[in-house]
Amino acid sequence: MQNFSTTLLQCSVSMSLVTLVYAAILPLLSKRYAAKWRYMVWLVIASGWIFPFRPRIDLSFLPAQMTDIPLSPVQPIINAIPTMTDTEI
Repeated sequence: MQNFSTTLLQCSVSMSLVTLVYAAILPLLSKRYAAKWRYMVWLVIASGWIFPFRPRIDLSFLPAQMTDIPLSPVQPIINAIPTMTDTEI
């Protein structure tokens, strides 16, 4: 249930941003594009609100080169700091 809520929240936030950006640039687009095309974009945005879930795209078919990076063990810092006793103060 938590995964569902998280996914729904992510989709809602992304669609809010898309809607706000489109509403902000709409005055510029109204000079260039006909009302038919602006209406089509609003339909696409509305369908994104109605169907908030996106298909998961798996890009595993793209070639990826992974290089092996040698790792060296890290010495703990706690052992490197000398401790003070009561007599040294």
